[in-house]
Amino acid sequence: MAPRKSQRAPKPVTIWEEKKAPSAALDPKITAQNARTNPETALEPVPTGPLPDSTKFDDGHLRELPEYSPPFVLLRKPSEPIATGLSILATFQLFFTEAMVAIIVVATNSYAARARQNRKEKKATRNWKSVNSTDIWRYLGCLMYMGGTIESKHERYWSSIHKLGKFLGLKRFEQIHRYFTLPKDHSLITQIDESFTWKLEPIASLIRQKCRQNWSPSSHLSIDEAMIPYRGRTLHKTKMKNKPVAEGFKIWVLGDNGYVSDWLWHSQRNR
Repeated sequence: MAPRKSQRAPKPVTIWEEKKAPSAALDPKITAQNARTNPETALEPVPTGPLPDSTKFDDGHLRELPEYSPPFVLLRKPSEPIATGLSILATFQLFFTEAMVAIIVVATNSYAARARQNRKEKKATRNWKSVNSTDIWRYLGCLMYMGGTIESKHERYWSSIHKLGKFLGLKRFEQIHRYFTLPKDHSLITQIDESFTWKLEPIASLIRQKCRQNWSPSSHLSIDEAMIPYRGRTLHKTKMKNKPVAEGFKIWVLGDNGYVSDWLWHSQRNR
């Protein structure tokens, strides 16, 4: 069966040189532009008076402003540390004192005694020996060393390369790490209006107090946000994309030339 032919007449092919340009009388854009320049339809200028000569302007008629003296003069006071010329250990002990270590010793031994009352945990773990201040100092030193030297497994810090075994044994470190705690009494029930950082008290408040005591602030301070890295499970951490620390605990810090003199905890849930 032959295909059916169309009954429509084809359009004549026009060469583009033969196409006529649009008429100015029929184009509304060209007509509106010509109406502005046409003498018959253009707007007439409004005559105004001559402008005053700036050289002849007399400022004697202006009222003199009264002299102003501010109620106080703000003097710029530079910031400076309270104690100088100390060693690294002595500087660290200005903020983390022996009194704080004594609190940690009591809290850790108390928590270990309560936790080991459970028969399953008592059978699964090795014998516990109460910690003292020397154990806590060496444990904190191991943590700071691990923060500066990254390894995939913590057992590698006790190899022949790092040699942390000279200060604290691996088994003793793991045992202290299991029961290390800061609150004096873990058995207390958390209050409704209590901060989510109650597990850091009273050590966190004591460190904040030492930060204020060991620094003489300047007259110009700044408030900024800071992040403490943390990737565990909690409702109080904050996620901030395109930041050096994209996930963790957010705090508001009172800064002074790179020194944090005080801070406030921020919770994504309890605002």
